[in-house]
Amino acid sequence: MIGEDLGVVPPGFRDAIGARGILGMRVLPFERDAEGGFTDPAGWGAQAVAMTSTHDMVPLAGWWRGRDIDWRTTIDPGTDTAAEQADRAADRGKLWDACTASGAATGPRPATDDAITALDAAVAHTASAPCELLIVPVEDLFGLDEAPNLPGTIDEHPNWRRRLPDTADTLFADPAVRARIARITEHRSA
Repeated sequence: MIGEDLGVVPPGFRDAIGARGILGMRVLPFERDAEGGFTDPAGWGAQAVAMTSTHDMVPLAGWWRGRDIDWRTTIDPGTDTAAEQADRAADRGKLWDACTASGAATGPRPATDDAITALDAAVAHTASAPCELLIVPVEDLFGLDEAPNLPGTIDEHPNWRRRLPDTADTLFADPAVRARIARITEHRSA
């Protein structure tokens, strides 16, 4: 059983659900330290499920490319796009630094349009957590960049209407997907 312990939770809530055998949630984009850096998944704890993203979030490839910022700008033309893009650039650096520190990435930070290299590192980074379970949404597994749902929208975004770009057999046969799955297995076994 998984208990949603995201956002502001009452003091002692995580301990209370853990005492009842309910796993908490450690969602990569939310696992930050006081300075806004990404935390080491080694410290996430076993009594949780490690997750790269959720159905209400932009997939990692889309986050790297800024697809969520594009959608906010489309829906609300008053969005300070430049400020959001600058913040995201800083966050991309923080995520890459965390992935490098955890051993999930090497080398310089990939460019904004090289979301797949960043995705592979972030998936491996999340998979290295000692959490009892790992959830990698299909969008992250297949390297997609559009969110299945955008909370707060009704007609502006195609919520729950996106289809996979090909059959499951074809998608799972993709060498990049097979390599991503192999990295998950490697990091979960470590």
